[in-house]
Amino acid sequence: MTETRTAPVPAPTIGQSVGQVVGQAQSVLSRLLDGVLAETGTPRETYLALLRLSVHGNAVEREVYVRDLSDSLNLDLWAAGELVNSMLADGLVAQTDDQIQLAEPGAELGAGIRAGVGAITAPMWASFDQADLETTVRTLGEITARARAALAPAAPGRPRSLRLADASPTSGLRLAYAWPETMAASTSSLRVASSSACSRSIRSATSSSSRMSASRSVSAAVITPRSA
Repeated sequence: MTETRTAPVPAPTIGQSVGQVVGQAQSVLSRLLDGVLAETGTPRETYLALLRLSVHGNAVEREVYVRDLSDSLNLDLWAAGELVNSMLADGLVAQTDDQIQLAEPGAELGAGIRAGVGAITAPMWASFDQADLETTVRTLGEITARARAALAPAAPGRPRSLRLADASPTSGLRLAYAWPETMAASTSSLRVASSSACSRSIRSATSSSSRMSASRSVSAAVITPRSA
């Protein structure tokens, strides 16, 4: 009787575990956020852009703001600029010379959404230790920063993007504010980084296979005698 042995399944690496957990959390929490945003008819990017503006004290040079939105929301510069233009058109922000400032309607909208998000997330954070929440915020922020750096190193002289988690007063509030942005950015960065790594591995394997085939062809040509 032939015994069939099943090869043991290797345990997932820490990177795979982090990517899976972050992806699952982002998916679930995003659905909660989407429900709050749907009540006000607010696009996700607009809400995240308002949060990013708060990091800069609700007033910042337009060029800095556009670049920050590009980095934080994974948008190209044109799309980030159009996002700012749409917020100007809706009266959520105002522009004076080259400065973008939060307008009263934008402040009211942001406060209403944060209240809706807080009503859902506050009970979730309440049972966690404050130190654990602090560590989660710092770790997710650092993972995001490292993944982005691996994808596209910042150009010399380019200002460092501020993290939303740096601006809020308590760990619970930081996580409540940061999860839609940080989870999305972390998941996107990890996904692209993983895809890039996969592509490099495939190219490397293909290149190695081609070299091996060429080597075998040369060897065959050397050892095969010519016909008379």
